[in-house]
This record gives sequence, C-alpha cells and structure tokens, in this order.
Amino acid sequence: MKELNNEELLELIKTDVEKFNNYRAEFPNQKIDFENVNFVCAYLRGADFRGADFTGADLSESNLEAAKITLTKENIEAIKWAILNGSSVQG
Repeated sequence: MKELNNEELLELIKTDVEKFNNYRAEFPNQKIDFENVNFVCAYLRGADFRGADFTGADLSESNLEAAKITLTKENIEAIKWAILNGSSVQG
C-alpha cells in the first residue's frame, strides 16, 4: 500500500475504519492532520487515532468507543462530547 495524504486518510476513515487501522499499522509514524474536520455523529468505533491532530475538529456525538486517541490540549476540545466508552485515551 502507498502512503496516503491527509485528504485520502479522511476519506478512508469515513468509509472503512478497519482499512484505516490496517493502514495505520503499516505506517505507524505518519503524522495525521484532521485539523478543522467535521466528524459530528461519525461512527469511528475502534479507530486508531494515536498521534492524530484534531485541532479545531468537531467530534461531537461521534462514536469513538474502543478507539485509541492521544490526548493533547488541542484534542480535548474536539472530543469533549464524543462517546468514549472503552476508548484508550493517552496523553
């Protein structure tokens, strides 16, 4: 698989979380920028978002159950109304 840009990653996560996670396993050190992205009510259960930048993004009412998220000052605001049951939030 080739390395994807942020736009391609955004399309991938919105359509197939499992394929997104497989991609992340292949490119674990890629910096992901989801700055200012609208994920309102998105189904992102189990997504591997470790190291992703959500500055200015909106994840309100998104399903992030069992997701892996790196918590930063910027990401706190983005995920404050998300569903986080069983998530691994590090930071």
